[in-house]
Amino acid sequence: MIQEVVAEEQFTDIKENNVVESNPFAAMLQLETPDSGSIIDLDSDIPDGADFIDATPIETNDFHSLPSLNIEPDVTHHESSSVMEILKEERMARHRLEKTVTSLQKKINSYCDFVGYTATSTSGSVSSGSVIKFTKIKTSYGITNKSTITTSGTFKAEHSGLYVVGVTVNSKTNAAAFKIFKNTLQITQVYISGNSGTVDQSGTGFIVVELGIGDTISIKTGKTMYVYGTYSTLTVAKIK
Repeated sequence: MIQEVVAEEQFTDIKENNVVESNPFAAMLQLETPDSGSIIDLDSDIPDGADFIDATPIETNDFHSLPSLNIEPDVTHHESSSVMEILKEERMARHRLEKTVTSLQKKINSYCDFVGYTATSTSGSVSSGSVIKFTKIKTSYGITNKSTITTSGTFKAEHSGLYVVGVTVNSKTNAAAFKIFKNTLQITQVYISGNSGTVDQSGTGFIVVELGIGDTISIKTGKTMYVYGTYSTLTVAKIK
């Protein structure tokens, strides 16, 4: 009886040894947990792949069947607010610039509408039918080409509109007179004195005339006469 028990125990040991030797990976499937020292059989605890993997087959190149990833840009609320502030400041800056340009344009237009000058002449004798040159500019507004005035002594319109022209000529010549011309057309003439002798006298004339760009205003003598330049003036002003 004792021999049978011993033989059975030996047979059990041999059987267990044979199991271990026939399955060398069986020991790898058992781990000891660090907290309880108990043995965990990994083979029994690993779930079947079907429990966590959707094994639904996907046809080749069938990308439409893939689930949407719904990837959102990694932008924080603070960054988004900063971008909006920058855009707002740019819009405000553009608006201010547009207002400034509009204001400057209005100012330029006002200067274009506000045109006029006054000039005096040079003392000396001027032959009959010649231009009395008013070259010494005293005041000037809205006129850019002043060289025409200072060299020729005549006015050349840079802006079209309605102008008023006033002329005063001082002379000591008997029966002196002057004429106002638009381009080559005589508009009017002014008689200065009937018997001046050695005493100088002045004559003044005004006209209102419409001028286009490039039209000229000139003052010419009615006869050979002496002109006192300091007391002789030409004024041209755009009124509309």
